[in-house]
Amino acid sequence: STTYDILQRLINKGFVNKAEKTGKCYFFSNDLTAIISSIKDKESIISSLIPEFKKLERDINFNVKTYEGISGQKQFNYSLYNLAKSGNINYFYIIGNVPPYSIGSEAFINNLIKEFMTKKLNKKIEYKAIWNSKFKGHKIVKIFNKIGKNKFLNNIPSKVTTLVYNNYIAFLFFIDKPNIIEINNKLISEELKHYFSYLYGLAKD
Repeated sequence: STTYDILQRLINKGFVNKAEKTGKCYFFSNDLTAIISSIKDKESIISSLIPEFKKLERDINFNVKTYEGISGQKQFNYSLYNLAKSGNINYFYIIGNVPPYSIGSEAFINNLIKEFMTKKLNKKIEYKAIWNSKFKGHKIVKIFNKIGKNKFLNNIPSKVTTLVYNNYIAFLFFIDKPNIIEINNKLISEELKHYFSYLYGLAKD
């Protein structure tokens, strides 16, 4: 039975074929040229897929950082400012449902916007924001008008402010103290961009 098991495995792999005639089974090998050609075709397909697998692996990898308290917020702001200063931000989206000061102090926001405006002279930086309607007219929101467009929605079902910018997503919220979760991942950032675009289409000036 071991011989027949081996033959069956060779049949499954395409090396051997089987025919039945007058109640007897005949086994014969397949054309080796066709077998080798088939193996090379599969090898070629696999080789062509390797770069895609590596790209997918890179996209799935992500880095998560958490910041707590006033010192944590300052650290996050410093990192965000440096990204802007080095020209590594070409879009900056906000979904704001908590007081705009959650993003940072007025001084920090003015400095950040100054960097955005400087970079706008050399390349396009897109700013868009969706704020809870109750923040319409807020001083910080008006400051952001310098670099782009603010729109408003009633009753945004969230208790966090979400920032989306160049492969980053940041969630800002307050539980006894400022808390920030920052995720660096292209795939998640692109998904949040689509979500933002949908909400932005619903928002009003």
